[in-house]
Amino acid sequence: MIEAIIREAEEQAERKIKKVSLETLISRISKDMGTSRESMTGGGWNRKVTRARAMLAYAWVRYLGRSGHELAKVLGVSPQAIYAASDNIEDTDVISSEDIERWCK
Repeated sequence: MIEAIIREAEEQAERKIKKVSLETLISRISKDMGTSRESMTGGGWNRKVTRARAMLAYAWVRYLGRSGHELAKVLGVSPQAIYAASDNIEDTDVISSEDIERWCK
């Protein structure tokens, strides 16, 4: 039990060290999801873009441990929308660990 907690803390610390920029992360996810970078940061709302933004929110907030407020400013949404989207992705478990690693390296 204690070992698992320590291991998780070490993994979280390692993820926070990763220095992928938000611009790079947006580009990688939008390319993989078949959306444009402009649609990710613009006001458009369709299923594909919404899903890509949710993946971005999850990778940025949950995986990298970065600020949802920072991402909210870039996407033009509320911080609450960022956290809700990342929670939704976390609950559905639709991102593979390979994708996350590739996007965030």
